[in-house]
Amino acid sequence: MNGLKLNQPFLVDSQNLKILLIEDNRVEAELIQELFSAVNTNQFAITHAQRLSQGIKKLIEFTFDIILLDLSLPDSQGLNTVIQVKAKAPTTPIVVLTSLNDQKLAIQVVREGAQDYLIKGQFAGENLIRAIRYAIERERDREAIRQQAKRERILERMVEQIRRSLDLEEILHTTVTQVRQFLKTDRVLIYRYQADKFPTMLLEAADYSNSYPEIPAIHELLNLPQILFYNEQFIQVINNQKPSNLKPKLIHWHKQSVLAIPICNSESDLKKPQSPVFHRLWGIIIAHHCTPNRQWQTWEIDCLNQLVKQVSIAIQQSELYQKVKRDNQHLQKLVKIDSLTGIANRRRFDQVLAEELSCSRRNLTPLSLILCDIDFFKAYNDTYGHWVGDNCLKEVAEAICQAAQRPSDLVARYGGEEFVVILSNTDNPGAFIVAQKIRYQMDKLKRPHAKSPIHPWVTLSLGIATTTPSRQLSSSELVQLADRALYKAKALGRDRIFSANSDPDFQV
Repeated sequence: MNGLKLNQPFLVDSQNLKILLIEDNRVEAELIQELFSAVNTNQFAITHAQRLSQGIKKLIEFTFDIILLDLSLPDSQGLNTVIQVKAKAPTTPIVVLTSLNDQKLAIQVVREGAQDYLIKGQFAGENLIRAIRYAIERERDREAIRQQAKRERILERMVEQIRRSLDLEEILHTTVTQVRQFLKTDRVLIYRYQADKFPTMLLEAADYSNSYPEIPAIHELLNLPQILFYNEQFIQVINNQKPSNLKPKLIHWHKQSVLAIPICNSESDLKKPQSPVFHRLWGIIIAHHCTPNRQWQTWEIDCLNQLVKQVSIAIQQSELYQKVKRDNQHLQKLVKIDSLTGIANRRRFDQVLAEELSCSRRNLTPLSLILCDIDFFKAYNDTYGHWVGDNCLKEVAEAICQAAQRPSDLVARYGGEEFVVILSNTDNPGAFIVAQKIRYQMDKLKRPHAKSPIHPWVTLSLGIATTTPSRQLSSSELVQLADRALYKAKALGRDRIFSANSDPDFQV
């Protein structure tokens, strides 16, 4: 995570600097104070401690801009003095003032965190002031770098959490939760933008523990139309704005601060403000602070902006994954569906029959097949044409489906003008009833068939076969038995039902 902006002031003038002087020698302490007085006594507030323990106590009680530290104290000597002070005030700059002209020691104290090493009696007031200014600036630079590195590590962890999932809802939920914790704000919301529609809120992470009398309206503060269509900078920052819809007695409760950053389709879009926003805008993430005195800092805006770019990538990956998943499901469906009639195909039939036979053996339940064939279909095609023949196949498939409507029933196109029905947990009489329903649906259909020698409309011949707990058949045996029953129905004159199980002469 690179590119975060440092957000620290550059110290040009010393204005009301709070200085902690830890010096046991009263004369030396007075000399140092006189050096400051000679420059400008109003610029410095000096607190003096004669022992290290006293100085540490002051550091615990108060905040100081800089520490002037002697290394020879009654209760501490040398390098250990710097180590102890740094441990108590790790971000406060230290300038060592000592009578020890020891270059090796000077290098050691700087390595331990001191900003400078000055020898008593060898510097003027201007030198001391300059050393203090530089020490504060260097420490602030160092602290800014530390904070930047810390924020980058936090951002990396947040991005890792967000990018861990390909589920869009989980990505957005993780985002609002992590952002609210990171910014320590009251609410974080994500709005989804769709063309020609007002943005709709998808998710919110909020802390209402303060029991606000009224939850402020976000849209009163946020200029959504400007973000959506006109604002080339996109990011909208509002600090301590009073909402107009609150009652006068509640105004003091709600000085709101809002930070809104668009979620765009890609990072490159942010570099093209001249192109229409609505072509690339996915949504908006909003940090909403409901309590007073919140000023959005530059680093907060920069961090959230970087995070949103990563969220945008995660959203795009999620949407691509979902598209691929839908396409795969569609392909899987196409593999199992007959493209003409929309019912199961032969491949799906073979798969389900094997599964249902296994279940039948395990549960000791019957399983039946009904094999259906359109009578004189070649003559139908020759008379009306293949396009009309295709429509006939669709209507016959629909008629069979109307008769076999249980969720466990499967109607499939077996091949050409043949259809098959799998009836789980159905004995031979039950299958015969379903076959009669199929004939009834065909009678209702009455699709004209001028070349049929038996009826002026399309009819079916149906063969039934059932496997029972006492006579378990394999898939091929059951299909073979149903096929023989179908041909028996045709041999008997077509437009009828024949059950293999009802004839003792039928053997596999």
